[in-house]
Amino acid sequence: MNKQSIIDNLNHRPLSESLQNFLVLATKSQDQNLIKWVKFELTGYYGTEMTNDDVVPKYRDVSGYHADEFHRKLVLDREDMQFINTVPMRAGVVELEVYQENGLIMKEPDLCKIIQDNLGVKVTSFHVSASQVKNVLVNIKCELISRLSLLEEQRTTVVSASEDILEFKPNFYGIGLNLNALKRKWFPKRNG
Repeated sequence: MNKQSIIDNLNHRPLSESLQNFLVLATKSQDQNLIKWVKFELTGYYGTEMTNDDVVPKYRDVSGYHADEFHRKLVLDREDMQFINTVPMRAGVVELEVYQENGLIMKEPDLCKIIQDNLGVKVTSFHVSASQVKNVLVNIKCELISRLSLLEEQRTTVVSASEDILEFKPNFYGIGLNLNALKRKWFPKRNG
């Protein structure tokens, strides 16, 4: 699987499949940051893999509403309190693909406790619409395309850096000049 095949499949196949193919490319390139990113996107941003330095990317933030056990919405009139209705979506892409049809109800006990302690309101769940889940999937697609381009640039740079401008090959004078390699070193942006 190459970059173009992954991009071609993005609109026809599940995003999780494209991410798995990207994991193969990232593993071949031995880029630990890309490997870590794609694993988080596939399996979710939680668990033993996350360190104190890891954060859920902002493109995974979703808006919704908090509700109590009777499904009554928490309504906040104050503009400066609207941040409470935005949470990071930690679920992996496979799980998000299931939720994109009907949305989901998340149980966030830590956040619910913070709301109760600071606002005096007991809430038990956070509700996210299907459109918000779809938006996160689109954001992940955009990020995947960006990272595919970075991976391609890294590969081009490695190939270009390893080419020799002077080639010691049998020829009429004993030394040859690889003009294509010279051109790629002097004009790296024109490759593609």
